[in-house]
Amino acid sequence: MGSTVFNRLVAVITVLLLIVSCTREGAPFADFSVEPNPATVGRAVTFVNRTINATEFEWYVQGNLVSNEQEPRYIFTSGGTQVVTLVAKNPKGTSGGSIRVEVRDPRDSLVGTYRGTVTVILPDGQRGSGNSTCVIQKSTLNPLALDISLTGINDAPPRNAIVVDNNNFNIENDIAGARMRGTGVRNGRQIRLDYTVRNNANQLLATYNFIGTR
Repeated sequence: MGSTVFNRLVAVITVLLLIVSCTREGAPFADFSVEPNPATVGRAVTFVNRTINATEFEWYVQGNLVSNEQEPRYIFTSGGTQVVTLVAKNPKGTSGGSIRVEVRDPRDSLVGTYRGTVTVILPDGQRGSGNSTCVIQKSTLNPLALDISLTGINDAPPRNAIVVDNNNFNIENDIAGARMRGTGVRNGRQIRLDYTVRNNANQLLATYNFIGTR
């Protein structure tokens, strides 16, 4: 225990000496954090810059230059461990450092193929139901979106959904004169979709309910 405390004290003193040395000599001393960490795909983080004596900044994510701002905001578009690097410069020198950021993708728990039953209710009250398959994939266009394809009665067209969290998403899509609005909820291996389809005049065309298991 004593040696651990001593080692930590030595580390702190070393950092302080480096800061004092850099301040005295005019060379930069790079220091930053990423907030929040862990991060979430599609949601902005801030590169909090505590660097001393720098006049230029280069921010890299996974080795790719993403900004030269002093304290930029950044949006991760994929999950997993991402390495953020800061290179700080001034005419007297260069300093750098890296931080690993865990990036979570809330879509991971929702992606899959679900088989179940879809029910369609028309404005006049008529309804029909049948077997259906719902395929949920990650959108390649939006890091917070899902692409959903539902087959069955009337072969409901594909639609977009925006993820709220690991178990919930909002269906929001406008295609071919139809407006789709509703929700999706995952409970374990089961998923439920409830949404309406309206025309451009906001007239109800149909209500869809799907319950399936993957």
